[in-house]
Amino acid sequence: MNIRKKTIIIVCLIVLILTTVYHVLSIYVLGNKFKQIEKNNLNEHISQALRIIQDNITNLDTLNLDWSRWDDSYKFINDGNKEFIVANLTGLESNPIKLNAISFINLDGKVIFKEKVEIGDAEFDQILKEIKEKIIYKNNTKELNIKPCKGIISMENGIMLISCRPIVRTDGRGPVRGIIIMGRHLSNDEIHTLGGVDNYSIYIEKYYEKNPLNNYSIFAGTIVHSDFKSTILDENRIIGSTVIKDVFGDPKLELLIENGRGIYLEGMKTRIIFNSSLIVSGLIFGIILLLILEKIVLIPLQDLSKIFMDIEKKRDLSYRLPVKGDNEFDNLSRVANKMLESLNEYQKKIEQNEHRYRHLFESLIYAFAYLKVEKNEINNEKDYVFLKVNEAYEKLTGLMDKDISGKKVSEIYCSNKEEIFNWIKEISTNSKMGEKTQIEKYINLKDKWFLLSAYSPENGYIIVVYQDITELKNTEYKLIEAKNAADDSVKMKNEILENMSHEIRTPINAIIGINELLKQTNLNQSQKDLIESVESAGNVLLNIVNCLLDFSKIEAGKLNLNNHKFNMYMLIKNLVSIMSVKADKKGIGFSYTISDDIPEIIFGDEERLNQIIINLLSNSIKFTFDGEVSLKVLLETKEEDKVLIRFEIYDTGIGIDNITKEELFESYIQEDSTVTRKYGGTGFELSICKRLAELMGGELGAKSNLYSGSIFWFNAWFNLQ
Repeated sequence: MNIRKKTIIIVCLIVLILTTVYHVLSIYVLGNKFKQIEKNNLNEHISQALRIIQDNITNLDTLNLDWSRWDDSYKFINDGNKEFIVANLTGLESNPIKLNAISFINLDGKVIFKEKVEIGDAEFDQILKEIKEKIIYKNNTKELNIKPCKGIISMENGIMLISCRPIVRTDGRGPVRGIIIMGRHLSNDEIHTLGGVDNYSIYIEKYYEKNPLNNYSIFAGTIVHSDFKSTILDENRIIGSTVIKDVFGDPKLELLIENGRGIYLEGMKTRIIFNSSLIVSGLIFGIILLLILEKIVLIPLQDLSKIFMDIEKKRDLSYRLPVKGDNEFDNLSRVANKMLESLNEYQKKIEQNEHRYRHLFESLIYAFAYLKVEKNEINNEKDYVFLKVNEAYEKLTGLMDKDISGKKVSEIYCSNKEEIFNWIKEISTNSKMGEKTQIEKYINLKDKWFLLSAYSPENGYIIVVYQDITELKNTEYKLIEAKNAADDSVKMKNEILENMSHEIRTPINAIIGINELLKQTNLNQSQKDLIESVESAGNVLLNIVNCLLDFSKIEAGKLNLNNHKFNMYMLIKNLVSIMSVKADKKGIGFSYTISDDIPEIIFGDEERLNQIIINLLSNSIKFTFDGEVSLKVLLETKEEDKVLIRFEIYDTGIGIDNITKEELFESYIQEDSTVTRKYGGTGFELSICKRLAELMGGELGAKSNLYSGSIFWFNAWFNLQ
């Protein structure tokens, strides 16, 4: 599906969705809004009708107030004189508020006077009875209620507005002598006109307590309400209602107002007109939007698409897009033209490089093959397709490029086919895309060795280069033979040294022993000096033999370390006691420190550790003529079951130059050729110390400058158990 069709579908969907959303919103928003307006209007008329009833009750109660606070009424309730009746209680219907009933009742409950108009005797007597029982005597008790009250009483034909007030003097003083009851009857016809609007029908009916409500109450002349109820009868009518309590506080009456649904119907017409105009506007908007998009976007985009398709079809990178203005499509055309120009130049460079590399490929002295890897269903390499080989490959294998290009290895025939397949598979399997892989392979082609180098430029393709390394391999074999011969010579030398060392130690020990016996005889001073010279020379010779023996064992790999428990602090203390004597004899200072965090009991080769420290301290004392020699023992690393301890020997001796430092730990090396003659020593000690430190898992080193003293250090691992 092209962009034009997609754009049309998207615009149509947008218009449809927006229209649908606005339509649904109009149903819920406008519909509910007009319903609420209709309900509010109905409730307002209910409130208006209630206010009119309330006003009538208030007017009646005001009239009753004038009569009940009147000295003539106060006198009449006591003596019942007829002059008062003739003068004031005739012609009720001519009263401005259309009074329909009046009654005077004394404190004993006796009716002194009653008069009614348009009300039956029985119905009026029943009203008076209920008032006396429920109001005057508080629900038929003996206690007299002299507080004023007003409200409504239900009748067969309409309702009666009632006002009851105590009779007192004009100035309001008592005592109360009785009660005046006044009533005004509202017929159904009069109730219909309460609203004052012809479109509404108002009814007050008896409320049957199927579901008693307390929405409205009338007490002391005040109507207090909390809510109204509205019910839709049909599409054209709606009715609102509220429950009214009568003067006795019982929910006996229900005010009903029926009204036509003109507001709602007009709202629905408005909604239909709005939705229709919305649909028409949406269609017009969609059509205009499509036309604009067609002209501004789709047609230029379609033209660009056709141009690019033509360029792709003709492979003509020299074509340039037309630029007519300065909008986004023109900017895109400019960028595309620059890109086409760059691609055109790049293509030319590729062609040049291809020609150059093809020439280089053909002129390589190494055999070169470019292959494609074919895999089976489980992604294992199955076969290889020759894409290109060079002239050197043709000479090496006898397979011509024109004969094997595009063919699988399994399809060609040559005497070495199986071998060619196997080594291609081996190097291809070990090759990763973008990485170079090399293997050495003896190929039964003219009995030569080749170094196979493979490179995978992309997944599924491999380049293999064959480099003839036969001469290098022959040289390597000769070197291996020479090395083996040298190793045999060293081994023989070490065996001779070891045997000689054992043979020499026996007469030396005899000489040292006889010398000790001679020291115990009576000798003059000259003889004692000769004996000491013999002893010193014997010890030096014995040390040389021991060094030769250790060195030969190390070289032969026969020196094994012990793992015995020993006390590090006692070892250092014994060493210090020996070496401090040597330092004192030479007139130099000697000091030592051992870190408190070093474990006291450790496991290792105490003898070899002692040998390293003595050799290093002896060297420092030997080459120090002024100043001091010091030993520091530090805890370098501690693990769960072992520790790494560092030993540092400081001296202020003659120092070592940089050239000698590089060769210091090689065999037979001292600071210069005259040192051995001047200071003695075999030249083996430092080399042996270094090897022993390495056997203990550590290392040995030195820091020094000529004539500036030296620092020799080594570290070693010791077990904790």
